[in-house]
Amino acid sequence: MNWKNYRSISPVILRNSPNPFVNSWEEMSEEILLNSYKKLKSIDENIDRIVKKYENLNEEINAVSVLDNDLKKRIIKKLRDQFFRNDLFVSSVTGLIATCHDEAIVEKIMNTYRSEKKKIYLKNDLISLKHLLKKWIFKR
Repeated sequence: MNWKNYRSISPVILRNSPNPFVNSWEEMSEEILLNSYKKLKSIDENIDRIVKKYENLNEEINAVSVLDNDLKKRIIKKLRDQFFRNDLFVSSVTGLIATCHDEAIVEKIMNTYRSEKKKIYLKNDLISLKHLLKKWIFKR
């Protein structure tokens, strides 16, 4: 399982910086790594609560299946947006929001944990994300 995170550099940043690629890429890489770590750490520490909320989301989505197609799609989109943009990481507290790229992997994590009680983001044969982050921070 690979967690992916994306960012882009604004042309404004590139024009206003004497060394745009060095400064921007380093800062952006640090931000991406830290953001990914915080998301996985939050999932790991709150997985049972998140799975319960995810199960509630699926129950609500099933309940609206009787509605006409257009209304059903709009309600499902709002329910999913509420879960991924606010409930998953409690964005008002953590400042973290699941991106559209995060949704598929979060659903895979939730479904696997629900069915197998297995945390697919933990691998015994790889160095833990926490260990990598500490190692990276201490190099600086």
